[in-house]
Amino acid sequence: MPALLPIAGGSYAHQAYATRTQELAPELNARDISQLLHGYSTLGVTPGVPVLDMVGFRATHLLTLGDFEPQGISMLLTACAELRYSNHQLMTSSAQALLGRLPDFTPQGVSQSLRAYAKLGCLSHRVLTACLDQFQRTAAQYQAQELCGVLWSLAQARYQSP
Repeated sequence: MPALLPIAGGSYAHQAYATRTQELAPELNARDISQLLHGYSTLGVTPGVPVLDMVGFRATHLLTLGDFEPQGISMLLTACAELRYSNHQLMTSSAQALLGRLPDFTPQGVSQSLRAYAKLGCLSHRVLTACLDQFQRTAAQYQAQELCGVLWSLAQARYQSP
């Protein structure tokens, strides 16, 4: 069994996972990144900031190329929020990707993305207003949990209706 790597907050992850993630980072595709970070967040462990930075750099590149599907963008953001990981380039690239694909997002994707940005303290006015416009156009499609996510995000952002 691989040695355990201590992680901030008292959790532990296998060193082998972090090492292999670092080795694979330059080759990961958009889906790989979303699922990998989702896996780490589901386990409640982080491979460490240097590894997350490598994966984040790759994600930024792929977001810029338009390789992420809407579900992948929301999964990426949700995982980053759970891992408490953000960097300016990644959040900027993900916001641009989200804005470009927003009509293709499901209500769940909009809600989860808003929650993630709000949890990370990275919810820009531009993303917020675009998501609210999208919500107004598709409000009848939102279930209670998705509506709660939007409202929670507004509260976290201290949004005041114009």
